[in-house]
Amino acid sequence: MQLGYTRDAPGLPSRKAQQDALRTAGIEDFSDEGPVWHDANPKRRKQSAGGEPLPDLAEALRAMRLGDELVVADPAVLGGSRGQVFEVLQAIGQRQGAVFDASTGQAIPWHPEALALLDFCNRAETITRSAALAKARIRRAETGRKGGTPTKLTGKAKEAAMAIWLDPALTGDQAAEKIGISPSTAYRKLGNRDQPIFGRKAKS
Repeated sequence: MQLGYTRDAPGLPSRKAQQDALRTAGIEDFSDEGPVWHDANPKRRKQSAGGEPLPDLAEALRAMRLGDELVVADPAVLGGSRGQVFEVLQAIGQRQGAVFDASTGQAIPWHPEALALLDFCNRAETITRSAALAKARIRRAETGRKGGTPTKLTGKAKEAAMAIWLDPALTGDQAAEKIGISPSTAYRKLGNRDQPIFGRKAKS
């Protein structure tokens, strides 16, 4: 049997568009007695990672029986994160059902080894990301780049930075390091040390 589920949330298709997708998949009854559940008011009913599913989604899952399919317009309807979607798939698997993705026309069954497969893929992604970050840190150290969130040079912060930048006792590199930005950023934001912006003159 096909059961349907729709959800209101920013970035998702409208409820009508989701219902049209479910109709294409074969669901016709959208009355109060029909096999379709809908979660509204996403601002008041937030699904948190690791938490309980949204109320109507939980009801839809409880209604599932062996061989049933939960039809959704697209994967994002089941949750806003990989973890949320995965938990719903696991719950469907426990009921020996499947999710039907109306956007592709494909039924996705739960596999007993899915958790191990996902963990394996996540570890590969983590290792790759960690290696890339380590390489980037080494590269920044070699080039003298600071990385991280750029220092904002506005208002009093910019006046203080300018005073440091124009200090003749400091080299350009020393002044930039004291300000917390790279020399190239200092020249771009504060101008040449012998020809400062805003008509100010360097101290003699």
